[in-house]
Amino acid sequence: MATPHALRLTDFESYRPTILVIDDAQINLTLLAKGLESDYRVVTAESGLQGLELAESEHPEVILLDVMMPGMDGYAVAKQLSLTPELAQIPIFFLTALTDQESQLRGLELGAVDFLTKPFSLKILKKRIANVIERDQLRINAMQYQTVLNDLLLEQTGAKNILESVFNASSDALIVTDRAFQISRVNSNAEKLLQSTATELIDTPFLRFCFQHPDGSSLAVEAISANTSWIEGKLCTPDGQSLWVAILCRSFETAQEETGYLFSLQDISVRVALEEKRLQAELQRNDALLELGIQKAAMDEHALVSIADVQGNIIYVNDKFCATSGFRPDELLGHTHRMIKSDVHSPDFYHDLWTTVSAGKTWHGEITNRAKDGSLYTVASTIVPWLDEHGVPYQYVSIHTDITARKKAEEELALARQRELSVGSSIQQSLLFGKPPTDLEGVSVACFTEASSGVDGDFYTFTEINPLCFEVLTGDVMGKGVTAALIAAGIKNTYYKTVTTLMSQRQGKAVPTPAEIINAVHAIITPELIRVESFVTLSLVRVNRLEKTMTWVNAGHTPTLLVRNDGGEVLELLGDNLPVGVLKTEVFVEHVTPIEVGDALLLYSDGISEAMAPDQDEYGLNRIKTILRLGQATQTHPSVTLNSLRSDLSNHTRHLGPADDSTAIFIRINPLRNGARGTLLDRRAPEFLEIPRRLDKLGLIRQKIAQVALDQSETFVHMLQLAAFEAATNIIRHAPERLKNAPLTVSVARTPLAICVELIYEGEPFFPPSAPSPDFSGHSEGGFGLYIINSSVDQVDYCSPMPGMASIRLLKKLKQLPDR
Repeated sequence: MATPHALRLTDFESYRPTILVIDDAQINLTLLAKGLESDYRVVTAESGLQGLELAESEHPEVILLDVMMPGMDGYAVAKQLSLTPELAQIPIFFLTALTDQESQLRGLELGAVDFLTKPFSLKILKKRIANVIERDQLRINAMQYQTVLNDLLLEQTGAKNILESVFNASSDALIVTDRAFQISRVNSNAEKLLQSTATELIDTPFLRFCFQHPDGSSLAVEAISANTSWIEGKLCTPDGQSLWVAILCRSFETAQEETGYLFSLQDISVRVALEEKRLQAELQRNDALLELGIQKAAMDEHALVSIADVQGNIIYVNDKFCATSGFRPDELLGHTHRMIKSDVHSPDFYHDLWTTVSAGKTWHGEITNRAKDGSLYTVASTIVPWLDEHGVPYQYVSIHTDITARKKAEEELALARQRELSVGSSIQQSLLFGKPPTDLEGVSVACFTEASSGVDGDFYTFTEINPLCFEVLTGDVMGKGVTAALIAAGIKNTYYKTVTTLMSQRQGKAVPTPAEIINAVHAIITPELIRVESFVTLSLVRVNRLEKTMTWVNAGHTPTLLVRNDGGEVLELLGDNLPVGVLKTEVFVEHVTPIEVGDALLLYSDGISEAMAPDQDEYGLNRIKTILRLGQATQTHPSVTLNSLRSDLSNHTRHLGPADDSTAIFIRINPLRNGARGTLLDRRAPEFLEIPRRLDKLGLIRQKIAQVALDQSETFVHMLQLAAFEAATNIIRHAPERLKNAPLTVSVARTPLAICVELIYEGEPFFPPSAPSPDFSGHSEGGFGLYIINSSVDQVDYCSPMPGMASIRLLKKLKQLPDR
């Protein structure tokens, strides 16, 4: 801190330390401020630069610092603080969702006192802050007391005469005693050797220091004083410490004609220790020679050992090597390890191995070999080159451990884990994610969710109030994994029970408002969430087609994005409420926003907007809005817009997968059908299908084409179905599927002149180089499939309707105009 100030321990009861919280998420700032303000003065900053300014002006006792922030991240803030002398000593707590060891080490290397992973307990955080502040205050007090002590010592230091200078300049430890061996003077080396000050030593008996012969027998001070040569032995201090010294005593006469003694001591601990190490090394060498034979026998029992010459020819194998490979020694000696080479590894693998050992470096890795009977076995290998005096390899020693059984167990464990995650994900899809109603009039809906750890705490559900009114509940529970998923399931169940109870109380005469529902849910679950130290962000959106309104409540969730049809304006509908589970006294307020035909809504979790690129660039709202505007401009189906968003997000994160749970729901308000206008006119509005990219689901495309072309000839319908089926088959078989569970979207539209079938999928568009010629080989790859497509319809277009999306558009002209 800039100006350390000492406090008595009793002052802490009235003193309120300052804590600076730096985080770009307003909800985190609010939660931490409310949780800490009872004990501390809390100041907050929404960015790294603002945090540095407040640190200079406020001089806080502790800084709570988020790692992942746009612009200047937490690491950069910590580094800048360390470069400013008056701020370098402020204790820093890193608060982050990062859990990897590398991120934690980086934070601690920058001087952080702690690295807490979200979610964390507020009680534990407060206790750690209190401990750090108390330790820091004690350190400041100690520094000031040391300064006072040094000043006192300097004041008491006077000039020394020449004799004292010579006395203190000696390289030996010098001790002067009277004839009764009472210490009267010592030099600085004696103070260091005896680890006591002159004040502590003078006027004390030298006899309190015990001396021993090297054999451990006692050596009296009187005997030392009577000897005229150096004596080596062990000096034992009163506190039980000992060290090896050489000691010499000289007697002298004082001015008062009294006998005195001058003892010279030399510390020989290093020399004695080196001698002991030399003797110990001799013993260890002898023991090593004895153990070498035992170790070789043990290695032969456990490890596969082989030695090859510089050309790679085997010159030695042990019995374990032969037993595992199935070859006899005479079959292996003189040959290279190619005899046991399998086809599992690429040529580059063996090239890198040989390049490493040829350069004189040790190679570590796993190798799968083929035994004599053709079976495969895997070994963990260490290949060590033996080098000559010029550092050039002349032999290679290979030590292998058979890990075949372990690898098989790991594979089975991985499969079991994958099955567990698959089952968990399947259960989650059925419990936490409600399917959109299929009979909603004039509404198109697309959804997706992707957990960061197999199962997560995101959830959503649709409730149809009547054919022209529905609502969507979305939520995100703090944390990840099974615990978050269980809490989410409980909240969703509470929502269902709450709606049922409120409807029952009104006897079906009135529908409860979104605010009434959320406040009722809040009253039930908030006490339980506080008890388990968790919370949930919620968003409840009700769309009423008849009243042309959307009524919504936002409880700390990400803003709902409303995309206007007239100009593509994107509105952020956020609100001011905290998440459910934070404060029991929170009252949730609803808002009403008008909607029109053509408008669209996006409800999403922060796993999308806060996704980070490898360079810590946040995806952000602006990128989401750009995708939404493009989708609105082209009036693409919600599934196409949503998958374009997923593709752009995946490219931004370099396909690393989500670091947080990601969920999104996209809803478009379409015109209501007018039954009086006739079925054929109704067909002029495109009809959409979302099907999995699986061959066994393509029959749905045939059915939809048959419905739209009901009045056309059987040949017309068959040709259009054939072209669509062949194009869809090519997409499923040949287009890379980078996004998990991304559907194939099929649009079937009829005009007075033609029927257009468009197959839209995630990926890059395919452009045939030229008009295909029939191969008649029976394989699509030979051009026959493309020939079928072009021959069955009047026009084929390959397009990219949205970023990251591709489509094949098939148009076939009607043979006759439909009846009006």
